[in-house]
Amino acid sequence: MNKCLDLQKVDIYSFDQIKGLDLLKSLETLSLGGNRINKIKNLDSLKNLKYLDLSENQIVEIEGIDHLIRLENLNLNNNNITEIKALDKLQNLNELKLNKNKIIKISGLDYLKNIDYLDLSLNKIKKMENLENLKKLSYLNLYGNQISEIEGLDHLYNLKTVVLGRNKISHKVLTYLKGRYIIKEFDFDYLEIFY
Repeated sequence: MNKCLDLQKVDIYSFDQIKGLDLLKSLETLSLGGNRINKIKNLDSLKNLKYLDLSENQIVEIEGIDHLIRLENLNLNNNNITEIKALDKLQNLNELKLNKNKIIKISGLDYLKNIDYLDLSLNKIKKMENLENLKKLSYLNLYGNQISEIEGLDHLYNLKTVVLGRNKISHKVLTYLKGRYIIKEFDFDYLEIFY
């Protein structure tokens, strides 16, 4: 019985609720992607969790994870989330994936000082904002949103890659970018450029 409590990784598929994980206190990796989960709950005992995959579910709200203070990687891709929130206590988080959701505004990231990788692609974001505190950010994916201006990157000195394809960036903005940012790669594939 004791060996069951030392599980390091669990993959669970085909259910609609998170439950029955109370005894897995040493669990570090939990993959719950591709289920029918609509609410994040019953993860209170997983204090050692470092990786949590809740992608491809039916989650509407980020909740029930504020006590997962050792979490380093959170995947919430392909859900129905409309707002980024309840992440303030996740100080060790360095990778956050929220693509294919319904997010309209970048917010709720102020306390994520260690975030290195942020994927907000395929949402409904109109403005690049509230990124200034993400000093360690090196990868930012905003592909497939509704962004028309590139802004808010001035103090992100570690930023190496910005993906902005399938947005509505004007030709004037692209001209302005030349020499402005020290970023190794701006990915503009499939960009809608307006003159």
